Amino acid sequence: MIKYQLYCQICHYKHLFGDDEVKNLSLQKSSDIQGSIPKLNPLSKKIETQPIKKGKYKSKCPKCGRMIFVTRYNEPKQEDNPT
Repeated sequence: MIKYQLYCQICHYKHLFGDDEVKNLSLQKSSDIQGSIPKLNPLSKKIETQPIKKGKYKSKCPKCGRMIFVTRYNEPKQEDNPT
């Protein structure tokens, strides 16, 4: 059952893997990103901030060395044909 994918847009390296191979990869987490600019609420006079977006995991491409993101691989859903 394939769950994750590594794909390098530079050299077109592609690797599909499951949960058992995650331990063998050298994954690094990118830094968290600010949701948006803090805004002042005119009614309450308080500063409102958006939640922080979690950083994605990335790995080094074994072919060219560029850092690439690990993406979740969605397999096409199979339709049930009741006959």
